[in-house]
Amino acid sequence: MTMMCSAPGTLPAEALSRRASVAAGVERRPEATGNPEQPRGLQMVGATGTKRIRNDAVWRAGGAAYSGTVLTPGEVAARLQAGERMAPRPAMGPPVPDPIDAVVEVLAAGAQTPTVQSIRVSRPEGFAFRTSQAVRMVLGEYARPFSIASGPERPYLEFAARRSDSEFKRAFFGLAPRDLVRIIGPRGRFFLEEDMPGVLVAGGIGITPLRSMLQHAADVGLVTPLTLVYANHDPSEIAFRADVDALAHAVPGLRVLYTVSEADPNWHGRVGRVDTALLAEAAEGRPDAMFYTSGPPGFVERVLGAAVSLGVPTERLRLEVFRNYEEP
Repeated sequence: MTMMCSAPGTLPAEALSRRASVAAGVERRPEATGNPEQPRGLQMVGATGTKRIRNDAVWRAGGAAYSGTVLTPGEVAARLQAGERMAPRPAMGPPVPDPIDAVVEVLAAGAQTPTVQSIRVSRPEGFAFRTSQAVRMVLGEYARPFSIASGPERPYLEFAARRSDSEFKRAFFGLAPRDLVRIIGPRGRFFLEEDMPGVLVAGGIGITPLRSMLQHAADVGLVTPLTLVYANHDPSEIAFRADVDALAHAVPGLRVLYTVSEADPNWHGRVGRVDTALLAEAAEGRPDAMFYTSGPPGFVERVLGAAVSLGVPTERLRLEVFRNYEEP
């Protein structure tokens, strides 16, 4: 990845103008920022098969909460696509850090793929988070939730997004070193359960929270068996590929399985979408593994269906959904 990094010296007029406009936005508290305390938790604790089963989670929609719902995979995807959120399970492991509201500086920005941009920002003093948590990022009048793509042990924070025509995405892709960004967080409970084997399944930009898990595993020397299944439309769209390859060597128990929907002549890996056979291969040698899936709603629905068909119990399924993205 080509990254633009900040350096000392006088900023050109264009950079000064950009920094001033971003700073003006972060100093305000527009309504678009939403509630920093709102849980992002998209934990699947009562997952879904082809038959209807009882769901022990609580769904929030339109300010109302209801529980004991009975859902199929399609109903799960439809609710998530419509913006509903599944209430998080009680956190396991260390306490969930309290959220803070801070202005941070962009340290580096660059293209991961032709359509994916990543940024690295300074880490606010006292900002603690657990693997795969998120922040609410504010750029001027626009705000969006962002999974943290870096591990908790790193001295910086990283984020990534796929290009779209939204005003927020245009602002994100225009960020450069020394620009200022407002973040509110951390939030969410999509945590890695470190004492259990894991199968991590990423669809496209859904790699970001799973990368946080894997960087953490590398930084703390985790030896729990893990498999990453990473699906993309084509080889050119594999974001953080060099980093994932490096993590495969740095994490003793990690196995990485790439797959693409459309291959080019230079691709010699798997071709095809994630299915039951690929999940079975990923879970080999990982008895009683937790399954974590992250990506667009249709992708998550398909992975959940495949996992249930393999007999994975609902209490070992976790999910994070990225709305408004195409399925890889």
